[in-house]
Amino acid sequence: MKRVAVVSAAILFVSIAAGGEPLPALAESILAMIVIGGLEGLFITMIPLTFLDGATVKNWSRLGWAVLFALSVFGFIHILIGPTSGYVSDLSPAAFVAALGVFAAFGALSIGTWLYFRFRRPEPEPEPEPA
Repeated sequence: MKRVAVVSAAILFVSIAAGGEPLPALAESILAMIVIGGLEGLFITMIPLTFLDGATVKNWSRLGWAVLFALSVFGFIHILIGPTSGYVSDLSPAAFVAALGVFAAFGALSIGTWLYFRFRRPEPEPEPEPA
């Protein structure tokens, strides 16, 4: 999928740089969706969880992982979340703050759930009944 996203990005870039006849709207939309899907996939994949590629890259090279993760975060924020160019560019300031609030609440709930299960005390085992 990542290769398809890179090829789609190259086609879009060449189409925009040519300045002549742009791609038909449907083709441009499809290519943009593929690029965005690849970018989101890269961002999620580079999170260093044991079952994702980010953990493998981080174990291999912390610097390499940091560079790749920083680039994916930059692309994710700049293209998808950026207030001037991303999904939220058409939102009013109040709606933008509301969207950030929902994102922050989800993050806090996720971290709180993890903390609860990570640090809770195990329940004591019941004592067997005497026979």
